[in-house]
Amino acid sequence: MENSTVNFNPYETLNSLYIRDNTDIKYNWNIIENKGGDLEELIAKIKIILYTRRGQVLGVPDLGMDLEGYLFNKSINTSDIRNQFYTQLASFCPEAQNYNIQINIRERLFVNHKQLDINITIDNVSVVTRRVS
Repeated sequence: MENSTVNFNPYETLNSLYIRDNTDIKYNWNIIENKGGDLEELIAKIKIILYTRRGQVLGVPDLGMDLEGYLFNKSINTSDIRNQFYTQLASFCPEAQNYNIQINIRERLFVNHKQLDINITIDNVSVVTRRVS
């Protein structure tokens, strides 16, 4: 019996999940499977990338940004975060090449902690915002 290699991407199974927040104006409580098309799937994948730590998703150890970890560095290099985000997009979101995706990062320093405000735009429309503090 020959050994055969199967090209399996476990991240593809996430294409069908509906993960809109219940505060989203377009949220529909009785939908489980996403049938919103490429853009809706892309937004869902971006949320998973931004809100996940590496190793947190079973079978996909490289998925995730570990954004909380940046808060404990003396200085935050936003270029590193930006590069990691675009690397994640290239690895896990092939449909991203069809859109103009930008990440905007703002670091805020307070007396006793740091905060990162991250905004993702697709074709100049804000679609995902993440605050890490």
